Amino acid sequence: MRLPAHPSSVPTARLFVVDALKGWGQLDLADDAALCVSELASNATLHGGGDGFFEVTMSTRPGAVRIAVADDGPVPMEAVVPRRAVRSTTPDPLADEPATGRGLAIVARLADDWGVEATAAGKSVWLRLASGTDQSVPAPRSAPAPASPGPTDLPDGWHAVQLRACPVALSLRQDQHLDELVRELQLVDAGPRAASSDLAGVIERLLGRQAHARNTGR
Repeated sequence: MRLPAHPSSVPTARLFVVDALKGWGQLDLADDAALCVSELASNATLHGGGDGFFEVTMSTRPGAVRIAVADDGPVPMEAVVPRRAVRSTTPDPLADEPATGRGLAIVARLADDWGVEATAAGKSVWLRLASGTDQSVPAPRSAPAPASPGPTDLPDGWHAVQLRACPVALSLRQDQHLDELVRELQLVDAGPRAASSDLAGVIERLLGRQAHARNTGR
């Protein structure tokens, strides 16, 4: 299914997955599949950086299903990794994660396996759900390792900058805060009030111009 890269498309993607599982007689996987595709579709629309469409594809095997969400955004596949909390003060390891950092952590915990692949237009994040999966496994074997891009990996016209003695935890938290701000603006942009939506759309586009640099730095 091909859908506009817009937050309002996420419920449609979720319904598509659940209906397919119902038709295949695999409703035992529906809850986990719906949650995972919601997270991946939200990432594609809110953080993918594209302005066109995203695609959801599914295939089935006995006792398992494969779901993939592809987008055409400029965010590199190396940036598609779950964020891990530095420390947790609660039994829930996701409780201290910022709102925009939980999606891939949820997918990694629920899926039997997952990964990310480059496509001709951008990237595709896929996952495999199997009946009876041990959900205590924190790191699926196909998850990509964080890369360390060098100056040669930058787009034409970009330059490498070194931040010396940078407080890393503070820098990452600022980055997460900006992600949360962009998310809120995009959700407002999807709302019914024309004046608020127009203004939010303008601000979001201004902030979104630096998405590639921020994800490369991350």
